[in-house]
Amino acid sequence: MLNPQQCIVVTDFEKTRSLFYLPAMQVYLDGNSLGPLPEAAVIIEDVMLNRLGDSAECFAFSAVT
Repeated sequence: MLNPQQCIVVTDFEKTRSLFYLPAMQVYLDGNSLGPLPEAAVIIEDVMLNRLGDSAECFAFSAVT
């Protein structure tokens, strides 16, 4: 059973909401999808389109065989 302090952590809705792309003043109610887009997808898109290959942030990875 959860104690009151654990319940506060479990129900931190603002923190949970910040993990997803949810436009302000909109409620996401789509029961026929995989859910709202995670905020990480926006960050990954930025990295893939704008930063990958930038000489300042380029990393070399060796192939694993």
